[in-house]
Amino acid sequence: VDSLNIEGENGVNTILNGNTLQMVASIFPSDATTSQNIDWFITDLTGSANISNTGLLTAISSGTVIVNASLNVDGTNIIDTDTIHIEPILIQSINVTGSNNESNVFIGQTLQMNANISPNNADNQNMNWAVINQSGSATINNSGLLTGVALGDVLVTASTTDGSNLTDTTTITIVPIALESITIYSENNISDIDFNESEQMGVIFSPTNATFQDITWSIINQTASATITQDGLVNGQAIGDGIVQIVAVSDENNMITDTFNLYINYKPITNITVFGEDSLLIMD
Repeated sequence: VDSLNIEGENGVNTILNGNTLQMVASIFPSDATTSQNIDWFITDLTGSANISNTGLLTAISSGTVIVNASLNVDGTNIIDTDTIHIEPILIQSINVTGSNNESNVFIGQTLQMNANISPNNADNQNMNWAVINQSGSATINNSGLLTGVALGDVLVTASTTDGSNLTDTTTITIVPIALESITIYSENNISDIDFNESEQMGVIFSPTNATFQDITWSIINQTASATITQDGLVNGQAIGDGIVQIVAVSDENNMITDTFNLYINYKPITNITVFGEDSLLIMD
């Protein structure tokens, strides 16, 4: 054996990452005989690969590798090398969706956006995420986590970073958190007030982070009377003991309402004392 020459099968020296390439060794002169097996090994440069003892190369990461072949003839190593280029697998298509195909996100809450790609073994699957505010607004982080900021629509865009220059966009709607119920309470935890006294009323919203929390207050006078401001301040107006019904109604959904019965205590004047200056005259 005078020399050894190796190359990829059919002269190929470039393969896609993850693929295999059979390396072929040619011995010169071609009619030389040897009982020695060829030893194959890889020198990783910017890429990586492995190779079997039969010369089957498997690409592991994109870049460049050196394939080495060594043949020992009568104590002398005959060596040849070949450079193999491993090309990355590029993304061919991209489809942006919300997690579980969700197209809405509650204001102030988050939705994970996904970029579904093909092929799924593409080398670089990183995305650049962006939001284009339309009637609504939102923010998005580098991993595609969207946060609703203002009610309305936004466009969510993902762009590939592997050189394939692909982009996809989908519309996400920022929606309000619906109010489910309201409960009236007395700030001093009382159920009755005296005539001409006041009590501040409040409302507990469920859920507590409901988007719309505006209400309208009113009074239904039953066996007594009272007034209420739109801030929820009740003032007893009864002439005689009795009950008034305090009503709160959601401005967003008038089917959501609550009532609170407040007892008005009337304390009539039982005596009058008249007296002169310096208490000279007292009359009951």
